[in-house]
Amino acid sequence: MRVLAWWIQLWWADVVVAALFVAVLYLAARPGTGVDLLGGLALSARLSVYTNMLQLTAIFAGFSGVAFAIYVGLDSRMVRQVKSTAGSPLLRVWIAALVTPWLCALVLVFCGATDRGQGASHNFTRWVALAALVLVILQMVRIVWIFYQLAVTDVRGEEVAKPRVSAEEIRVVRR
Repeated sequence: MRVLAWWIQLWWADVVVAALFVAVLYLAARPGTGVDLLGGLALSARLSVYTNMLQLTAIFAGFSGVAFAIYVGLDSRMVRQVKSTAGSPLLRVWIAALVTPWLCALVLVFCGATDRGQGASHNFTRWVALAALVLVILQMVRIVWIFYQLAVTDVRGEEVAKPRVSAEEIRVVRR
């Protein structure tokens, strides 16, 4: 659980994880292994994949914005307590999750504009694009987990706040 808490707070660690993941793929890419899927594509097909990656990144960015708006709107007693306790660090995580997909979208646009290699060229553009997509996916997993935890906290807070209704008949005593 401590590792999970560390991972949630250190949102920038996703950059390191994405870079390491892509570095391992790059080192494992040998002809005939099938690891370098983008390198095996023609330039036009690779540019089409960059466009699809860009669309997926924009969808994730939209979801992050909606999740943040819902987070701001959650107002049960327990969620207010989480907001006041976590405060600034939680806000930094949300802001990072809002900004990261848009920065990665810019990277993907740049990759599409600069990739001029044919087939399995030696430029690193396709690896940068893959790292950007992995980064967005890692941020998305973080946001979904945080959003789920806050939603569960909100539901628990509403359950605690509801008055208990007795099924027993109430007798009126007249004097």
